This record gives sequence, C-alpha cells and structure tokens, in this order.
Amino acid sequence: MPNDGDLIDERYRLEQRIGSGGMGEVWLAYDNGLERQVALKCTQSKEGGAVKRLRKEACNAARLHHPHITSVFDLVDTPEGCWIVMEYVPSRSLAQVLDERGVLSPSEVASIGCQLAVALDVSHRAGVVHGDVTPENVLVGADGFAKLTDFGIARALWREDSRSWHGGVYGKPRYMAPEVARGNRMTAAADLFSLGATLHTALEGQSPYGAAEDPLAYLELAKRGRVVPSPRAGALGAPLRALLAGRPESRPCAAEAARHLHELAGGACACVRSPGNVGGMRCAPTGWVWTWSRVAGAVALVLALVAGAVTAVVVARPFQDGAVASETGDPKNRGPRAGGPVGDVRSADPCSLLEPRAMTRYGTVDIDPGYANFDRCDLLVDKGEDEDGNPTVADVSVTVLPAGAQQPSALAKLRRAGSVTVVSEPPADKECERLLQTERGAWVRVVAKAVAGSPPRVCALADTATSGAAGVLDRYAVARRSPLATADRSSLIRSNACALLGEAALGEVAGLDVRRPEAGAGGWSCGWQGSGSSAEVALRFDQGQPPTAEDDGKPVRLGGRQAFVRAEGGESGGSCTVKVLYRTYRAADGLLSETLLLEVSGPGSATRQCANATALGAAVARSLPATD
Repeated sequence: MPNDGDLIDERYRLEQRIGSGGMGEVWLAYDNGLERQVALKCTQSKEGGAVKRLRKEACNAARLHHPHITSVFDLVDTPEGCWIVMEYVPSRSLAQVLDERGVLSPSEVASIGCQLAVALDVSHRAGVVHGDVTPENVLVGADGFAKLTDFGIARALWREDSRSWHGGVYGKPRYMAPEVARGNRMTAAADLFSLGATLHTALEGQSPYGAAEDPLAYLELAKRGRVVPSPRAGALGAPLRALLAGRPESRPCAAEAARHLHELAGGACACVRSPGNVGGMRCAPTGWVWTWSRVAGAVALVLALVAGAVTAVVVARPFQDGAVASETGDPKNRGPRAGGPVGDVRSADPCSLLEPRAMTRYGTVDIDPGYANFDRCDLLVDKGEDEDGNPTVADVSVTVLPAGAQQPSALAKLRRAGSVTVVSEPPADKECERLLQTERGAWVRVVAKAVAGSPPRVCALADTATSGAAGVLDRYAVARRSPLATADRSSLIRSNACALLGEAALGEVAGLDVRRPEAGAGGWSCGWQGSGSSAEVALRFDQGQPPTAEDDGKPVRLGGRQAFVRAEGGESGGSCTVKVLYRTYRAADGLLSETLLLEVSGPGSATRQCANATALGAAVARSLPATD
C-alpha cells in the first residue's frame, strides 16, 4: 500500500492521497524531474494483458492536447501496479460537486456540457473513444471550467475478468448507451449518450434510467433503452432527448452538441470564445445528426460568413498563363469543372496540387509520389545541415479525400480562398495540418511536419502548400493520374482492400464483426472492428522502399508471396503486423514496391495475434491479382 513520501520510479514523490475508487487511488505528487506537481493514479493491476491494454489507452490519451482534456504525461509500471502520471487540476469531480451542492441549474449544466462536448469532438476526430463519460470523470474548477479525464483508461481495466459485468459488458450502467449494454462495441455515439446521461444526472440527481437497487438492475434498464424525461431541463430538454436517443444514428455528433449547448448556456460556455468558432464546428462523418440542427448549423455558418467571422481572403493565383501545377500535373489533364474540382478520387493525382517552385524558398525540394497510400503525394524540403551538422528535413504531404471523409476540429479557424474553404488546425509537436474543402464537398488534407532535425516554420510550409493547392482547386479540376497508372493491371491501385478478405477468413478472429467493413478512400484501405470485444483488423495498401527483415520483421512465405511478420507485446497481450510484398518496380529514384499492410490486435497474446495475422495474410496473398 503506497504511503506519503514514497518515491515512484525514482522520480515522483507522493504527497497526499486525493481520491480513491474501484480502479485504484489518485495521489497528488511532485515530479522531481520537471519540478512540478502532478496527479498519479495507481491502478493496482499486475496482470500482463491489462498492463498492455492500459499502456495502449494511455498512449491514445497522451495524443490529446486540449484545455478541456486532462493531459496524460507518462505511464510507470512498478511491482505494486501501474501509475498513470497526469496533469494535476485543482478541482472536484462533478460527482463530488453534486454530493456537496445537490443538482445544478440548467445554465450551469449547459456550460459544463458544452465544454465536455468540445473535448469529445477533439478526441473523436483523433480516433479516441472515451468509453467512460460519467460525473466521476468530469473535473470542475471553482470558476466552472471543466475537464474530461481518464480517456480510455477505465475501459482498458474493465477488460480484466474481475472488472466485467454480466455477459461481458463493461462500464457504469447508470450512464451506459443501450447498444453497449446489449454487448455492442463502444463508439463515439455511445460517448454522446453517456454525456447526455451525465448532464441528466447533474440536473435531476439520478440516472436517466431512473432509480434501481444495484448495477445489474441498471444494466437491465439500459438494455431496454427507456429513459425518463428531465422535469427541470427546460430549454435543455430537446438536446438532452437527442443525446439520449435509443438509436446511435439518431444522436448528434459532439460538435453539434457543443454548438447547441453553447447557445443554451447564454454564451457562458468556457469552451467557445466567439460565435464564429461555434459556426465553424462540424460533425465527423458519422451520420449522427439532429434533424433540426443540420439546418441550424448551415444558417450559423452562413451568418458567420456574412458577418465577417470567417474572413474572406482571395488567394493570389500561383500560376501564370496556365503554368504547370507540379512536376506531374498538366493543365491539359485537369478537365472540365462540371464534375467538381476533385472528381473521382481513384484517378485524381494528388501531386498536381503541389507547387515545388513555391516551396524552394525553404530549401531543396523533391516530389515523392511513390510513398504511403495512393491518395497521397509527398514533397520533401531539405534545408541542409543545422549548426551542429545535423540534417533538417521537412515533409509536406497532400491527400485527396472524398466528401464526408474529413471534418475540422472544434478549434479550427476557417477562411475563404476563392471558391475553396481553408481550415487551419492548431499546430501540434512540429506538425501543421490544413484542410481544403471544395464547392462539391470533397476534401484535400495538407500536412507539414519535421522529418529530421528541427526545420523552422513548419506552419509556413503548410500555408504555402495550402495556397498553391487552393489556387488549383479554385481554377481547375484536379489533374488525372497518368492513364498508364490507372490502367496498369500490375498495380494495387485498381484493387479494393475490402474485397481481399472474405467473411470465412475473418471469422477466425474471435469477436470480430465481419459484416461491417469500414472502407477508406478509393477502396485502398479497409478495417473491421470487434463486436463487444477489442478485436481489430486493418488492411491498407502502401508504397515505398522494398520491405526488409531489419525494418519489417521476420521474413516468411504467405500464399506464395514474400511477407514479413512483426509482433508487438508478449504472451500476455499484444498485436501483430504482416506486410505482404505485392510487386517491385523501378522508378526514377530507384527500386520501389507496393505492399499490403495488415494489422491484427485484440485480446490474447502477441503469439495468438500473429497466428491470426499470418492466416489472414495468406488469404490476402492468395486473393491478389497476378502481377505481369
């Protein structure tokens, strides 16, 4: 049992226990390394699989940086258990506030709800589902500023047998979405239901499922999905009913929830600084919408544009007299605008959206079309060596995506560039992301990031590349790929990733939902999720240097093709990646390859995951078209 003054990992000195619960204890501690106060949560878990899952969830949480999300700094594994090192927030949980004060006013609930919805919007766009939105995991400061904590951490621990509910359902039934209570997997829509349940509890002092004697009784109520109305909700009644809808597809996304809760909070929501910021929030491509909010959102954006909240900017045309857009883009190939500036994603040439000459001010540039997936083109910027003799290289990538495949985050800033909407995302760790949306709804993503050393002005690189791409989208249709590229029967560009694995092969992975594949742009990637389990299978096409044993794992033969297998984790839990070599070909820069990257993860050891991955890899290899 830890005590005051104990030193954890020879760095964190425990000062005071500030909380405890079924998942462990929370301590105020002092970080001797960075000389600051932190919060340490001890999970008291020693089972290897749980540690692996917890580390994965902690890594996911550590990717989220936002004022309304408690930051995760580190995960320390000791003989006594796992310690999660988090930001220390002087506050009380919403559960403590309700115990001490009783129920809150509708305006207070709307303000807290808006802040939590923005936090969920940020996490969902990063692909992270919280899985445990409850009053215990909401921190509220004296000024009403709210933070969401424990992203995925409780869910990772619930996967231990000792934490599971009847029937393999995990979570707190008082706040659980009906589909999760019935054993379906946790999704972003389930987070929104739990948000609604938390807000209902703050208004009424009890779960929207009413009163019950024990958790299992609540679980039965949750399975039925019948919620009781909130007599005190007032104007909050409509958004609460939408959040607590029994069908996931009927619930709003987090961005819509934030927008409407902000309005009901009377502008007192700490998460939104201006009406323009609210109007700029958009749903992720999930289809969880309120029928009345789609119109409201459109009106809000139009009003913001008219009022000047979104600045209209005319971008200087980067080309003169039809100059070539890139090394591979020819205006003659751009085609008519009638089909939209992007057109068919499968034939669109992303390299035509890069303007190398505009980037030469930052260093030597080199376009690399044979890297990553077919929907992407990369431009490398080499600024030479820094003062210590280290190379400084940045990568600028352009990815062409269909309508609905990308949405701005809650903190994004919008402007107009001719007929194109330009979205600037906040910079993060030597990386800058920009999004461009055309009149027809298609998206282009521009990302600039440091590859080697510390190239200066990464965001300037992104903005320059974005201006060039916006100029092309405003004036032309995106150039088509070379006819040889799209007609080459030896290339994976003509294949569909979802069609390479059948239900019979996928059915060997326990707990996998084989009937709902999630296809990526162009059909060049596909994913399958677990139904009531953490099983996942992801398959995507890749380009680049030919794989090697040093970089890609153990060489094997699968389905008559060369492949490489790499396991991560140990016997107590892990994942496995299989890379199947499809073909090699000679390009201007040397020998390149097309490969299929297959990743399998879920409950069970790394050995078990690799058995599944190699079996699926063999099935994929046998399904591939023959190369010339």
